[in-house]
Amino acid sequence: MNNYSKNEKATIAKQEEGNRNVIKCYWTNYLQPIILSFMVLYLFSLIAFDLFEYIRAMIYDYDYPRVGKLIFMSILVSLIGIPLIYFIIRSIFVDLKGKLEYTDTSLHYEGYNFDFFPRKTIVDLNFSEIAYMHIYVDKFGKFQREVMRVRKTDGTKMELNICYFYIEDTTKLMYQHLIDLVNALQQQDVKKFQITIHNHKGFIFGYLNLNIYVNKEMSNSSESTYTVNVKTGDILAIKRGSDTHIFRLQDPSLTHYYIDDSMNTFKITTAKE
Repeated sequence: MNNYSKNEKATIAKQEEGNRNVIKCYWTNYLQPIILSFMVLYLFSLIAFDLFEYIRAMIYDYDYPRVGKLIFMSILVSLIGIPLIYFIIRSIFVDLKGKLEYTDTSLHYEGYNFDFFPRKTIVDLNFSEIAYMHIYVDKFGKFQREVMRVRKTDGTKMELNICYFYIEDTTKLMYQHLIDLVNALQQQDVKKFQITIHNHKGFIFGYLNLNIYVNKEMSNSSESTYTVNVKTGDILAIKRGSDTHIFRLQDPSLTHYYIDDSMNTFKITTAKE
């Protein structure tokens, strides 16, 4: 994560309005509404063909023996087509209508939540306000969604839909801007301390393989515990796959980080000595 460059992917990020950049929606997000749209068009074409023949029969006064089929197909297409149309419209809002713009110091987000009728969310956030962040893939059944949870230094919490963007790019962007502030901000009364990360042991595969970042330094561990020296103001990230927890270290009394993956949800709780 520490080698992220704003110009790393020309198709994802581009320079706009001076030093303001924008991460664009990932191209595969367009596939679902396109596929669903073709399914709806195909369903309605089945009715259209029979309806065309029925209209011809009415105009030219000949028997049309398939009125029952037309009625049956109309009911069937309505039962299938209306839910598909709903999912197309919902997918457009949840997967395509997002915006993520950033400068060196702030973030502007626009997107829709995961409600049955998605509601728009607009957030303007300074990177210096972020105390904790969890970027992850939330899986339920055959579906999944990308989420970014943020806790600000004042305790405010928010959950943002980031299905619009490639999750690895979003993670690199957020982490890079947080560590850029480590040297930019003047830390008062810096305290050095040591934290211990307690890994989770699976029933079959043993301990998790973790990538652990402290500012620009990265290490890897699959041991039961891992100890690292830090100081107040540092940025700590613990990553497993596409699931990443990012902490701004402010409280030197929080020295233990416990990982729980028992329900296939990568959770971290902190505790004092």
